Amino acid sequence: MTVRDKDAQGVPQISIIELTNKMNIVRRPGNKVDGAIMHISENIISLKAPNEPAGHILQIFNLNSKAKLKHVEFPENIVFWKWVNANILAIVTTSAVYHVNISNDSKEVKVFDRAPELKDDQIIGYVLGPDEKWGALFGISTPDGKTINGRIQLYFIEGARHQMLEGHACAFGRAYLHNESHKSNIFCFVERKANEKNSSVHITEISAPP
Repeated sequence: MTVRDKDAQGVPQISIIELTNKMNIVRRPGNKVDGAIMHISENIISLKAPNEPAGHILQIFNLNSKAKLKHVEFPENIVFWKWVNANILAIVTTSAVYHVNISNDSKEVKVFDRAPELKDDQIIGYVLGPDEKWGALFGISTPDGKTINGRIQLYFIEGARHQMLEGHACAFGRAYLHNESHKSNIFCFVERKANEKNSSVHITEISAPP
């Protein structure tokens, strides 16, 4: 895992804790970096830093080979980022969702625009379906300063269309629904509508049945 902290002189640095190597700590300069995350399984680090005059610079490094895998300049600020699988780093800016694929030399791909309903929400999560045909972006807002409302933008990537749901959490998965040989892709979300106290769990098949 990685932590953005300061050294004894108060200079910002990036500390990488190697959990499988006797908790060894590797420190890197981080005076320009305002965020860092590690890959879900490889010794790969992603760094973001403010760009001029606006936006963020994203850089991804393989720490074992000392190679720079990606350098991307976004005109808008990165407000959320997450590794959604071994190849794709999802980037959420103030207006859109992007995928950065480290398995090839392709450029960043704009997947979809944030829905107007999520424009002013705090983004708390993004998930990608196992077949990479569906994505779901979710955020929260507090219109009255007390109640926490949740919104989910479920997006069908192949069809370029979305559906808005009221809820605070969601996930994709696979399950045997029809027989013991065919796994279906499913989408699950926790629905809680505004001004209601009770929540409900919905599970929907999103792939074609056998």
